[in-house]
Amino acid sequence: SLEKITVPICWGALVKLVKWFYSGELPLPYIGCLWNNMDVNKKLQELKIYVELSWLAGLWFLEDVEGCSLHVIKSCLMSNPHLGVGVMQMASELAQWNIVELAADYIAPLYPKMRNQGELDVLDEALLNAIRSSYVRLSLNDVS
Repeated sequence: SLEKITVPICWGALVKLVKWFYSGELPLPYIGCLWNNMDVNKKLQELKIYVELSWLAGLWFLEDVEGCSLHVIKSCLMSNPHLGVGVMQMASELAQWNIVELAADYIAPLYPKMRNQGELDVLDEALLNAIRSSYVRLSLNDVS
């Protein structure tokens, strides 16, 4: 009889995982002009794949997949910190606190502006506290 493995990840993540199993390399998201012209929701859908892969890699001890996924997320947040709000929400749903903290660190320099513009209103108190903590750490580092 055949056994099946149930994997609670989206189809895009599963496709990238299968490609990694066969090639040993995790496919990267669209970059350059195509990425720059994607709307925010499409970018977040693409990042969701890597958040899910990081979560799954942690469960299955796939360190290479986890490292590559984190690198992709970090690169995308570096180029657009405003994606951090959506990334934090996705990561918190999977208890990926390292990704939550990573996103908070990229949002921190923009915290006052994003707070005043209401961009952070969608976040729950725990995620807001993560951003505030990153902002305080950043402020203390600037002082010293």
